[in-house]
Amino acid sequence: MRYLKQFEFELTNHCNAMCVFCPRSGLTKKGFMSFATFKAGVGVAKENDVRNFKISGFGEPTLHKELVMFLQYLKQEIPGASILLITNGQLLTPELFERLSAVPVDRINISFNGYDRNSYESQMKRLDFEQVVANLGYIAASGKQLPEMQIIPILSQAFTQDDIRKMRHFMESLGFTERNLKFQFTITSRLDKIEDKDLIGREVSKKREIICLAGLSTF
Repeated sequence: MRYLKQFEFELTNHCNAMCVFCPRSGLTKKGFMSFATFKAGVGVAKENDVRNFKISGFGEPTLHKELVMFLQYLKQEIPGASILLITNGQLLTPELFERLSAVPVDRINISFNGYDRNSYESQMKRLDFEQVVANLGYIAASGKQLPEMQIIPILSQAFTQDDIRKMRHFMESLGFTERNLKFQFTITSRLDKIEDKDLIGREVSKKREIICLAGLSTF
């Protein structure tokens, strides 16, 4: 079996949301990754010939004030590097989207649960539904060659297949098409957990070798 090397950077474990399915309450120490730590991580990635990078973790990466500079450095040091950014979209303003597109970021995953204000804000507390929708609307209408976009709902007992269909129709109404809109379902044991028996018979078709640098010990 062929494995994909992937390097994951957690630039911060601060977050502007309080999603009901996220176990962030267990975090006791928070901070932002320094450029020195990031630079060292890029060096390790180069030594191991890693070209796939995920910007993710317990925190919201767009809270990091040097996010764009960090990613520009990564692309400069590792030409052809592929970058996946995972964000809740609250701070993915038109200005930031333009800057990330120029890096360029290759794929953006939007954590988005809902299809109207009530369904969204009941799951993703402290976030502003209208602001996130405005950001996504700009991206869809920008006319640019979009990064690959994925909308990621978290599966829980509170979310049904009908909710997923409504969300798809809602995203299509914003201007996203099948070319740049993909749904990725994440199974979680957080809060309203999926019982183990529900997973029996499912197969994992792809595995990854992940090299992870969180940098939390440097805060």
